[in-house]
Amino acid sequence: MFNKIENEVERIARPIVEEFGCDFVDVEFLKESGEWYLRVYIDKEEGVTLDDCTKISRRVSDELDKIDPIEFSYYFEVSSPGELKLIEEEKALKRAINKNVKVRLNDENYTALFGKLVNFSENNIVLNVDGEDKNIKFDDIYFIRLSGKGR
Repeated sequence: MFNKIENEVERIARPIVEEFGCDFVDVEFLKESGEWYLRVYIDKEEGVTLDDCTKISRRVSDELDKIDPIEFSYYFEVSSPGELKLIEEEKALKRAINKNVKVRLNDENYTALFGKLVNFSENNIVLNVDGEDKNIKFDDIYFIRLSGKGR
C-alpha cells in the first residue's frame, strides 16, 4: 500500500518540483511516534530555500486534495534531504553496511527497494531485501540513502 501511495505522490509531485527549478529527490510515507507523515524531498544546486518548500508544498497539497490518495489524516512536509543526504562516496557506503537503506532504481518507474546494505564492490551493491540478497549494479541505481525504521 505504501509503495502505491509513494508512487502516486511522486507522479504528482515530480513535475511540480521540476517546474520550480528543483530536483525531485524522494517521497516517503511512514508512521513516526503514532502519526503518519508524507514527505517530499527536493534539492537544487544552490540549496533549497524555505520559499521553495512553501511554494512546492502548496501546489502539491492542492493536487493531492483533488485526488485524495490517503484515506486518513497525515502531516505533509516538503524539505531538502538534510540528514537523509544521498550515499555517494565509498566512505559513506562503508558506514552504511548493515544499515537499512532505500535504493531507487534508474528504471522508467524509479522503482524503490528497501533493505539492508550487505556489501558493495566497484560495480555493484548487495542489498538484502526480505531475506534475499540482490546484486544491483551501480549503473542501475538512481540513488541510495539511509532509511529510518526499515522503510
